[in-house]
Amino acid sequence: MIDTDPRIRRLLSALVDDQRIDVEVELSTLRSRRGGPSRVVTVAVALLVAAAAAFLLVRAFGQRTAVQPGEQSPSGTIALSRLLDESEVNDDFQSVVFLVKADGTGLRPFLELPEPALGAEWSPDGSEVAFVRTTELGTADLLAVLSEGSGELRLTEGRKVNDLDWSPDSEELLVTFGGENSGVSVIGINGGERVLLDEPFDYADWSPDGRAIALSGVGDGDTPDLYIARADGTGLERIPTGNLLEQSVAWSPDGQRLAFWAFSDDFQDSDVYIVNADGTGLARLTDWEGLDAMPVWSPDGEWIAFASDRDLTQEQRRENQRTGGRVGVSLYVMRADGSDVRKLVDGDDRAAVPTSWRP
Repeated sequence: MIDTDPRIRRLLSALVDDQRIDVEVELSTLRSRRGGPSRVVTVAVALLVAAAAAFLLVRAFGQRTAVQPGEQSPSGTIALSRLLDESEVNDDFQSVVFLVKADGTGLRPFLELPEPALGAEWSPDGSEVAFVRTTELGTADLLAVLSEGSGELRLTEGRKVNDLDWSPDSEELLVTFGGENSGVSVIGINGGERVLLDEPFDYADWSPDGRAIALSGVGDGDTPDLYIARADGTGLERIPTGNLLEQSVAWSPDGQRLAFWAFSDDFQDSDVYIVNADGTGLARLTDWEGLDAMPVWSPDGEWIAFASDRDLTQEQRRENQRTGGRVGVSLYVMRADGSDVRKLVDGDDRAAVPTSWRP
């Protein structure tokens, strides 16, 4: 049999280990050992060449979906929201919040809810999860909190909740509201509400030290922008980002940078960006003709999770744009400088959108 020749076995091992192979040298050695250009040996080497070419093409152009031996891998657990399609909806639940390890393993459902759910953010102390649940999509949103997956606590009802973020001490939630009573408020877990701003903002995020908040939305302007304010809502300042139309925003764990995603001025493409909290150092991390969105920092600040439709065809992306859907949007991670992009969860017929990341 061909695979009994130690030279051929060494070639196969070298291919798997990604070592350089000089095919001409190996072919010459095999010929001399066999006493001539054996047809079987020639065919074997030809197959090896084809295998090597396929391996290199996959390495160069294929999407990595697993961590290779010896590679540094992000750590922790990522929460992601997935709205189920009609074929998966039953009488018990319609949407599921999943958990997945940051290396892409261990995907499992965490919360199963009878209505569409968005958000799912852990409190900093890890004891509770807050999320937005929609009883009638777009009309009757509410905010709820679960402690270790049970004990629902309703904090708002009948109000359009856009976004939420925990305070560093896990005692309050920063909430943006849309609709007729749009604005930004702080809501205590044990009750009480403080209105910070009455301008329309879509997203908000508390700084790690609790002294400032970052916001994105129309605010006091005409188009979405990025803003920073003190924790009490005073001192609101716009961060210049050119013609970008900013969406969600997230502070880095060290409080020095902001990650956000933004549309181009035609609302066709979106990418993930970072900028220093003082407004300097604006940089684009992704460069994709479709959707790259919803960045979430790893606890150590070395990685960023995000959602992307880069697996879809142009026709599928256009259909999502036409319907406002997120079919096939998958979960990815990348280093905080935009390198080493890895897919963790395939979107399939549903979206896989990251919402938070815990150690």
